[in-house]
Amino acid sequence: MIAEVATDECAALVEITAARHRFAEVLFNRDHAALPVLFTADTMVLPSGKPLVRGRENAVAFWTAASSNPDRQLRSEYEAIDSLIEGAVVIESGRATVWAVEAGQEQLFDRGKYVVVWKQEDGRWRRHRDIYNSDAPKT
Repeated sequence: MIAEVATDECAALVEITAARHRFAEVLFNRDHAALPVLFTADTMVLPSGKPLVRGRENAVAFWTAASSNPDRQLRSEYEAIDSLIEGAVVIESGRATVWAVEAGQEQLFDRGKYVVVWKQEDGRWRRHRDIYNSDAPKT
């Protein structure tokens, strides 16, 4: 039984890693039509310095707006530092780095930390709660 649980947890983390990479890829490529399957129906996004965003449609609208600048692409890297697995929920904490790519030039845009609560919905791991904060000082 212990080996089965460990295998299930390992499989969950592999799937979540792929979903995390897919999220970054979708935003970078502005593939906004692919966003809905990345979130649970009752997802919440708690962005730094902005109001809470509730529900899949609003999360899609939020991330679409955040990544729609035609002159700039945002390339993100997420480094999971810790994952707590509790049944059909995984709480992941980590660091995020975002680069802005404009006119072929890439420069650091932001660094911060995040907590994503992943939840299984319809057999796939989706973003259920998404909290992030910039490391940049308030100006």
